[in-house]
Amino acid sequence: MDPTSYLVAAFQYVLPFLPAQWAAGLSVLGSFLVSLCAVIAFFLAAPGSGQ
Repeated sequence: MDPTSYLVAAFQYVLPFLPAQWAAGLSVLGSFLVSLCAVIAFFLAAPGSGQ
């Protein structure tokens, strides 16, 4: 199995036990963290080949 399948299986196991507000909050927090990482990667240049 690839990592995505494990992640989907974990979500399918855990989400029924969480209240809807918690699941929504976790999805918003996860989306924010992914977006923040994308913004940081955009503005921080990769080091040059000489470094």
